[in-house]
This record gives sequence, C-alpha cells and structure tokens, in this order.
Amino acid sequence: MSNDISEDYMIAADVIGIAYTSLLIVLIFFHVKSGSPIDGGLAYFEFYGDKIILFLLATGAAAGLGLTVEYNRLKDNDETTQKMQNFINIANASASVLLLGSISSAISSIISSLNLPKRSSS
Repeated sequence: MSNDISEDYMIAADVIGIAYTSLLIVLIFFHVKSGSPIDGGLAYFEFYGDKIILFLLATGAAAGLGLTVEYNRLKDNDETTQKMQNFINIANASASVLLLGSISSAISSIISSLNLPKRSSS
C-alpha cells in the first residue's frame, strides 16, 4: 500500500512540475512578445511558485528513491528478480531525474529571489 502511494506521489510531482514550467514559459513568452517588462505580480508568482515546486520535486524524488529501497528489500531469488531489478533501475533513473529537476528549481529560485527587488520596484 505504501509503495503505491509513493509511486502516485512521484508521478504527481512530475506532472505538477511540468505544468508549472509550461505555464511559466507561456506567461514569460507573452510578456516578452508584448514588449513590457515583467511586472511585480509575475515576479512574485515566479518567486513563490519556484519555492513550492522546489519542495514538491525534492519530496517526490525522496519518495521515488525510498520506493526503490523498499523494492530492493522485498526482492526474492526467483525468476521475477530480473523483472523487478529492471523496474528498480527505471524507478531509480526517474527519481534521479526528479532530483536533478529539484536542483534546477533551487537554482531558479535563487535567481528569481535575487531579481525580485528589481522587478517589483519598477
């Protein structure tokens, strides 16, 4: 039961992260296309959104890596071991990419926090 929750949480973190990034790309694209500078509202949305997504991606990666640890404990020495090991490797790779995404989000969060005073004052 716990493993299903970890899988679902990891997938939900992936989907929410992709949706947030897509939304931010579209909003920034429209601001650049209109020629107006990025206003305070979008700056605050990016600032707080980056923080939320950072924690969501980091906890999703932790859930995925914890899932693979649990599956490693449960594996037996029969013919399903190879299939289980393939699943563990794929889940590990997915969780590692999610961890890389959380690191990228942390970098984005730092950059957006440095630019926040400049954007909101103009």
